[in-house]
Formats: sequence, C-alpha cells, structure tokens
Amino acid sequence: MAESVAFAVSQFLELLDVRPGLQHNKETSRIREKLLVFEQLSQNHQNLNQEGLSKLAREIREVSYMFENHVEASIIKAGATDPDQEDYSRGRIAGKSVLMFLCRTWSCSPKKAALLDIHQRLVSVQRTYQQYVEHYSYALAPAENLTSRNVAYRRPFEFVRREKEMEVLLPYLLPDNDLCQVVSISGAAGIGKTILAQQLFEAPEIQYQYPTRIWVNVSKKSRREIMEQIAKSLLTTSVEEMFAEQLGRLIFSHLDKLRTLLVLDEISSMDDLEFLEPILPRTSMRRSKILITTRSKQVAEVAHTTAPRCVHLRRLTDDEGYQLLLKNVPDFLVRGIEGELGKKIVDFCGGLPMSIVHFIKSMATKHTLEEWEETVNQRLCSTFRERLEFPEIQASLEVLTSSYDDLPYILKLCFLYMGVLQDYQHIQLEKLYLLWLADKLVSLKRLQRGERLADVVQSYVTKLADRSMVELHHERDARTITRFQYCQLNELMRDLSLLKNKHECFFKVVDFVRGGQLVPDSFSSLSECRTHRVAINFDECEEGCVLPLTDEEKMHVRVLLFSAKKKQVWPRELSRLTMFKYLRILDFNGFNFDLTILPYGIAAAVHLRYLSFRDCVLAELPSSIGNLRFLIILDLRVQESTKMIIPNVLWKMRNLKHLYFPLLFETPDAGKIRLHGLTELETITNFNTWMVNVDDLLKMPKLQFLAANVAGNLEDIESIIKCMIMNSNLETSLEIRDFDCYTEERHSVFRKVLACQSLGVLCMEGHLCRMPMHYKFSQNLTKIIFIGSELIEDPMTTLEKLPKLRVLVLDDAFVGKAMVCSSSSFLELKILELLNLHALEKWTVEDGAMPKLSTLVLANCGRLEMLPEGLQFVHRLQELDVSRMSKDFQKRIRSVDPEMGRDTHKVQHVPSIVFDDK
Repeated sequence: MAESVAFAVSQFLELLDVRPGLQHNKETSRIREKLLVFEQLSQNHQNLNQEGLSKLAREIREVSYMFENHVEASIIKAGATDPDQEDYSRGRIAGKSVLMFLCRTWSCSPKKAALLDIHQRLVSVQRTYQQYVEHYSYALAPAENLTSRNVAYRRPFEFVRREKEMEVLLPYLLPDNDLCQVVSISGAAGIGKTILAQQLFEAPEIQYQYPTRIWVNVSKKSRREIMEQIAKSLLTTSVEEMFAEQLGRLIFSHLDKLRTLLVLDEISSMDDLEFLEPILPRTSMRRSKILITTRSKQVAEVAHTTAPRCVHLRRLTDDEGYQLLLKNVPDFLVRGIEGELGKKIVDFCGGLPMSIVHFIKSMATKHTLEEWEETVNQRLCSTFRERLEFPEIQASLEVLTSSYDDLPYILKLCFLYMGVLQDYQHIQLEKLYLLWLADKLVSLKRLQRGERLADVVQSYVTKLADRSMVELHHERDARTITRFQYCQLNELMRDLSLLKNKHECFFKVVDFVRGGQLVPDSFSSLSECRTHRVAINFDECEEGCVLPLTDEEKMHVRVLLFSAKKKQVWPRELSRLTMFKYLRILDFNGFNFDLTILPYGIAAAVHLRYLSFRDCVLAELPSSIGNLRFLIILDLRVQESTKMIIPNVLWKMRNLKHLYFPLLFETPDAGKIRLHGLTELETITNFNTWMVNVDDLLKMPKLQFLAANVAGNLEDIESIIKCMIMNSNLETSLEIRDFDCYTEERHSVFRKVLACQSLGVLCMEGHLCRMPMHYKFSQNLTKIIFIGSELIEDPMTTLEKLPKLRVLVLDDAFVGKAMVCSSSSFLELKILELLNLHALEKWTVEDGAMPKLSTLVLANCGRLEMLPEGLQFVHRLQELDVSRMSKDFQKRIRSVDPEMGRDTHKVQHVPSIVFDDK
C-alpha cells in the first residue's frame, strides 16, 4: 500500500508543477519538501498495516484537493476583472510575464495565508501519522484466509472435464514431445485452472510416464521457499542450510537426468518466472516438463524462451455449466435443472465453475425443486447489497480478492471506476479514457516521455484484461481514439469492484428504482472519509428522488455521474446542483430533458473539466456553458435523432482538448460555430463543415483525431486536405456526401483525399467512374464505404491490396458484371457488405482470400447467380446476412434438397445465416 501514498504525493507534486511560476514560490517549495518527506515515510513503513497507509494517502489527497481549489479560485477571480480573462484559465497572460501574473495573484495576504494553512495541514497529517506508527506495531496485514489449493486432491465435488483443453495440452506434457518444456494454463480466478492442472497431473498417461511428480503452490511464496519445496520433494536430506545456487544446481541436475513433472500453481507475475531459467534442462532430450497455472496471459505466453504451449480458459457455456450442475446436485434435481432453471443458475454464477460449486454448497438446506426455483429467482432479482449477503458470492469474492490485491495501485483505481458504471457489461473504452483523463488518473510523466494519453489508458485496460479481470472487445466497424471499442465486467467482477469501492472509500454508489425508492448504496461511509466521487443510477424513477448527501458532502464531491437505463425524464427534485461547487466531472447519460430543464448550477461549476450529455435528449445547450474555462472535455453526442442548438460560445473554452459534436446541430442564428483560438484541441468528432468554420482546423497544431462530414463543397474538402497534410500525427475519419466527380478538377481532389496518409476511414458518396492504383491510396485506411460510385472496373483488384483494410462497403458502387477476390487478398478484412450491385452476375473468391472475414452482407444484388465456391475456405466467417436477393439465389443456400441447395456446402461452417426478404 506504500504505492497509494506515492501516487497521492505524485499527483500533488504535479499540481505544483503544472502551473507556471508556482515553482518559484517560497510557500509552495515548503509544501513540496513536506510531500517528499511523506514519500520517504511510506517507503520506510511499507510493512505498516494497510489501514495506516490508506489513511495517510487519503489525507494527502484531501490537502491536494484543497490546494487545487485555492489555485483555480484565485485564477478565476483574477480573470473576472482582467481584459485578457480568457487566458487566465491556462495561467498564460498575453503581453505579460507569467511570473508577474502569479506574483499578483498569490502575493496578497489571503492567498499567502491559504498556502500557509495548506502547509500546516500537511504538518498535522505528518504528526498524526507518526503517532499512528508509534502506537501500532509494524505487523504485516493479516494474511488472507485462503487455504492451499493442494487440498483439491480430495475434492468432494466433481468438476467438468475440459476435453478440448486436455486434448491440446496432454501431448505436450509427454516426455517424447520435444517441442516444448513449459506448458501453461491461464484464466480468471475460479475459472478452473487448478482443476484442469490436477486432471492432467492425475491422467494415467502422465502417472505412467513420470515416476516423479511435484506440485507446488507458488502463490505468496518467496523464490527461496519455492525452491526449497521442490528440493525437499527430490531429496530426503535437509536443504535449509543450502545456498540458493546449490538448490538451483540440485534441481537442475535432477530435472536433467530423471523424468519429472513439475507443476507450479498460481504464478502471479513475470518475477515468479525468473528462477525457471536456471533450473531448466538444456539437453536435447527434454525428459522433464513444467506445467504452470496463472491468471496472466502475458506470463503464460512468455513462460519459456522456446515456443510455449498455453491454453486460456474461458467461462463455461450453458451446456458445460449444466453438466457441472448435473454432476453435483441431489438426485431429486437432476430433471428439474434442465432448461431454464439450470441456465439461470449458470448465468447467476457468471459461468465460473468455482461459483457454481459454491452455489450448490449454499443450497444444502434446500430439499425440494420448489425451494431451489424460489431461491434462484430471488437471487436474480437481488440488489448489490443483497448479493453480497449470499454465501456463494462471499465465498467467490474471497478467492477473487487476491486478483485485486495483486494489482498495481493505478490499476486498482481504474478497476474501481469500471464497477460503478451502470452499463458495466458494455463499457465504452473511450468514455473510460475521458473520465480517467479528467480525474487525473494518468501520470503526466508518461506523457512527457512522448506517449499518447489514449495509448497509456489503453495499456491499463489491456493489463486488466491480461489478468482476466475484464474482457476486451475489438471495434466492429467504428473508429475511435482507442484500439478497442468496449470492455465488460462479469457479474462477479462487478461485485468485487463495488465491494472494493466500499472498502477504499473511492466511490459512493446510489441506486434509485421505480417510485423514487432509494436502494441502500454500496458505500459505507467511514467517519474520517469524505465522499469525493458519487455515481447515481436510475431505473425508471421519475419522482421522489432526494440525494442522500448533505450540503457539506456536496461541497466536496469532485465526480458526479448520473446514469439512466432507459430514456428517463430528468427528476424535478434534482433541478439544482448549485451546492456541488468544486465538481471536476459531471456526466449525464441517457436522460430526457424535453419535459424538464437542465439542472441549475452547471455553469456555476467553474472548476469542471468534463461535461457530457451522451445519449441524452437535449434540444438546446445554454450559452452560459461558455463560463466553463477549465473544461477539457465536452461531449454533446446526444441521441442521434435529436437536433441540438449550440450557442457560439465554444471558442471561450481555451483549455478544451476533446470536443464531441452531436450528429445533428445548428446555431441560434444559423451561422457557423467559431473554434478559433482552441489550440489545445486533440479530438473533434462530427465536425460538420456546414455548421463549423473549417479554416479553424488549420490553427490546431495538437489535433490528433478528426471525424468530419463534408457535403459536396469543393473548397471545404480542400481545407480538410490541408489540415491532414499539415498535421502528420492526425488520424482522420472523413465522410463526403453528394460529391460527383464528373470533372477532372473534382476527381483530382478526390485523389488527393485518398493519398493523405492520415486518412483512416473514408465514406464517399458520388460518381467516381474510376479509381487510382492501390499505391496512391492511404496505406492506413481501415474502413471504406463507396456509395453510388458507378465504377466501371472491378474495384476488388485495387482495394484488395490495402494492407490495413478491415471494413469494406460497396453500395451501388460497381456497374460491372464480375468481381474477383484473388488469392492472398484482403488479409485484414473482417466485414464485407455488397449492396445494390444490380449488374453483378458472378463473384469469384479464390482460395486464401479474406482469411479473417467474419461478417458478409449481401443485399439487393438481383443478378448474382450463386455464392462463390471459395467461400467454403473462409473458415472464420461467422455471420452471413442475405436480404432482397433472387429466390433462386436463396434456394441454393436454404434448400435441404441436394438438387436445389447446391450452395449449402459453401456455408455449412457458418454459425449464423440470416435471410430477410423485406
């Protein structure tokens, strides 16, 4: 937990460094010195129990929040009376030195007194901490009450035998297989890694081949303890007095000469693998094998320098979960758990074998089918607090807790954020990125090394996925600032996140249900712990909502997340947010403001850094929004059918980095929105050249991501091209509508667009006739949509050579009769849609084409005779969607008659085939 203190100190130090001129202030220098003392104290007392270090970290954060409020309040006050007020929010004054500005705003006695007060607070925190150290022993935190997994040899429950995984791993464990020495099993806690390892350990072939088999539970053991346990299994003599080098040589010698299977259960990190290299035999005859289990995919994949063989375990399917239930439930339930009841139990347990077994244990007192059905239905309708009372959930979380405890501190905070989001099963990574940015969970030091913030945040989520705590899902066809589109938590991981939020005092979670009833929150407030982050979730609640926060608590809230499952009308009882004076993050998700106005007080929350109306119904944005000078993220992506009126005040937000326009918008006077002066902008989406001044893009040197819509205007397209050429780091998604290229002038502009290497996504509507050669295309294109292009030559011969193309849509884009996808073409293509190709009669797919294709859509191609023969070799195809095709074409796929269904063999491997004749 010393790293929690180090993180709090580093955040405070960044506050001192981020404002120019504060480094030269005497009082801030004293604060900096005191913070460095805290960092040293935490390192000296790392073995102090968790409570002491957690309390120290919380109190340092409290003081840092106070300091930040003082700094920003003084800047706002000075800016309110200065003609250059728009520059104060960035600590920069035109024509004046930064130092003079800071001297003017901080030299007056009230501000100096504030700094002295902050310093005294830190002195008080240090005094309290030292008293704590004196009165409490340096005892380690109590060890987790988890029994060794070795006892599973006498397991009273039968587990599902994972036949596929056994078939994959068993051959690699046999002595005559020279392909590898190390075999790995990875997966989430409770997924069944140890059980699978035991099934392999006890397999008759293994027992016959290996006279010596050793099982070591690595978790929470030092390298010395692990090596001693291995050595004791090999020798009868004492090994306690041996040096580590002697132990290593002893183990190496035995593994090199005698056939041995060594199982290392629950390896948690790369450090645990370091001792493997010295003990691995180096002879060509690899008589001994090592089997490891781990929660980390990375550990599993790099377990040895030679090619490792690893299996990542997934959650049980409904059928596998049912089989596990069938093996272990009482006889009177064997028939009863078939169908819906069994599926409900598996769903409730998240498909984890461990949870299913714990559930069965908890039902030992239920002796009838009716009791089981009643209990299962109660479980499924339970609130979070009720879930935590269930013995099977408590037992599962007791095991999962170690996954959380082993995380680096920054990943713990990220994991806590995920659990409070209402849509935890479909968490937009872009939203996480923006929330973490606004809440300063990403250290500026990493960014100063040249790393992009989106990449840093994505690395955090990837590390959580590597530890099997979240599931990542690749983007289907959307282009976002992160490589993945969304992630999800299963039910148990969400329970763990909320439980840890309660213990860490990180978020207060409030749930309202129908009728305004308040569900007890997941946060049990400690007397010395303030609430700084609040998540409020609504489930069809329209009236009677009263926030369970006092005015004093509201003053200290920095993060406020409102979320509704459905398009909920904003409750009138929450029409005023004026007491949330120091908010940094304000998020409205899924609310309808048509019948009620926006809550009063948003514009008064002048410290806001993040403001979002994602998926809301909001017809007009108030002009007072221009008061939010510290805002860095503004998300106006309301419901797609909502047309928003945006006042022309966005140019005042000089700190703005990420701006998300709605799909449909206009200004009150029908003029163009001005963005001049927003030089900090890094992201703009739904940029409409009809509504926003396109030339302002040329004055945004830090722009990294642009999603723009252009409607047929030649000059606007040329301005976009200039922007793409000027900024080499820019990623661009461009939608061009109503742009026919009948003249050379317009076609040359189209070719210039294609040649811009920053172009990643292109939607082009209009006549083209011909396309340039593939090497004149941007090699970074991942998605292309051509609509009404009227191409006379096969577009596949050009597009198939684009190295990164993942999505291709041809809609009324080709007037020829034949298309060919040649061998080894479209190597990255995942989605292909052929729509309204009225002249197409024959489509050829050669063997080896489109090896990663997962989705194919065919619609209204009336003359297409049959599916291509080569489609049967596209083994990754998962979805085939056929609509408005000829009856003969559909019969060739649908009919069971061998004569009529002549194309069935081409798609018999496709799991989902959908026909739509509308």
